[in-house]
Amino acid sequence: MVVVWLALVAVGLLGLVNLLFTTGVIRRLREIESMLRARVEDDPRVALAPGTVVEAVECHAMDGTELAADDFAEGDWAFFSGSCAACERVLPSYAASIKVQSGRTRTTVLVSFPEDRLATVIHDLGVEGMRIVLEDPHGPAQEAFGVTGFPAFIRTESGRVTRSGYVPLASQG
Repeated sequence: MVVVWLALVAVGLLGLVNLLFTTGVIRRLREIESMLRARVEDDPRVALAPGTVVEAVECHAMDGTELAADDFAEGDWAFFSGSCAACERVLPSYAASIKVQSGRTRTTVLVSFPEDRLATVIHDLGVEGMRIVLEDPHGPAQEAFGVTGFPAFIRTESGRVTRSGYVPLASQG
């Protein structure tokens, strides 16, 4: 009978130790989450900061046209990566939103998209006036806008960045 009581006490103590460890792990995960949140809020830039002058670079759209300095000075730019889970979630709503917007020049830069996915994405983005640029990582358009993460949405006016971030411009107003 003493053995049964000792086993019961040992299992109870083991359960308490497990509970303490689990509480510690949850507390640590919350700390990490708050640190990551603070880091994103402190430096939300995914590209050049608003007010920064954009330098034109040599860049070509899929149809072969070269993008001119005016293309970098005025317009909306969107950058998506083929290996980005957030891009996969945002791309359909972005494609739908650009079909109802008009008036601004829009350029979409696709970075390292796999061949099997590329045709579908290009079809979804097939809007009159939409320029699509295919680039490798760290391509000229990404360098011009200082893109550091994906998806990135940038608006330029008068040669300067007016908005940049992870949120599509249509959502920003």
